[in-house]
Amino acid sequence: MAKEQKVLTFTVNVGIGKTSKQAYLFVNNKKGDKMYLVNLVKDSKKYVLSIPKGSTKVDISCTGYLSEHKGQKDKTGRDVTVNRLTLFNVSDVVFSK
Repeated sequence: MAKEQKVLTFTVNVGIGKTSKQAYLFVNNKKGDKMYLVNLVKDSKKYVLSIPKGSTKVDISCTGYLSEHKGQKDKTGRDVTVNRLTLFNVSDVVFSK
């Protein structure tokens, strides 16, 4: 018998890029001092949401996640830190305003 996987639910914020005007997903840590960009994986492939205009939060159900924290350089050569949260096996998405 297959082991049943626990379903996790994350509430994720929706932001709009200042220059690109593209919507993106992010969460803040409990202290509020770090922001994590959110990537979604469904059926072993990157899952891109079509976010309705005016949405500010998204409830996402998944079975696993991975948090990454790594440094990289921006276009000007400055060191910047990128925090990412990847949610795996996304099964349900609910938008709210």
